[in-house]
Amino acid sequence: MWCIRSWPGIADDGARWAQLDEPPLNERTGRREWTQDGAKRIVGQKVGHPVTATEKVKAIHDMATDEQVAARAVTDLLRRPEIAFQAMGDEVAKHLVNRAQIDRSMQAAQVHRRPAEPALRRVQQSSEFLSLIAACSAFVAAIGRTMPTLRGHTFTDSERQVVHTQLAKVRATADWLESAVETGNLSLDDALADLLRGD
Repeated sequence: MWCIRSWPGIADDGARWAQLDEPPLNERTGRREWTQDGAKRIVGQKVGHPVTATEKVKAIHDMATDEQVAARAVTDLLRRPEIAFQAMGDEVAKHLVNRAQIDRSMQAAQVHRRPAEPALRRVQQSSEFLSLIAACSAFVAAIGRTMPTLRGHTFTDSERQVVHTQLAKVRATADWLESAVETGNLSLDDALADLLRGD
């Protein structure tokens, strides 16, 4: 048994003693008992043997602090179609992958400089601009097609909540686009990234 004094996550001595009478469930044995990992989970410390998805993801992050290791791991994982499909469902991840592709293309163009490079850059920028306009048009068209089909539909509280959540993302994205057009700053701040991820 670990000394309750070693649990800085539970500040009060009484609470620490009370916690001793309520051991956590050991996922491996199916019994309520104290283990080192069980105690660490209660006080929010890193466990030695991750069990939950959150713990496993944190362990992966801890092992991939080196950028070369992380890049290799991500590359290997994205070769699995189901992983790539799920990853591209995250708007922030999709944006960053697209941005990296553009940066890679620009880097390759700089390595192989040609007299036609300015013209090629203009074509690329025009293509990206058209993609942006197409994305905006697709959104407007999709809403225009969908709204008439909802005539007579009564929204439940949970449906209204989902719509409001998605509208917040739409508004934040539109504000980001408008700001980028006005200032030229395409960076994605942490708050917006969290919102688009749904955090």
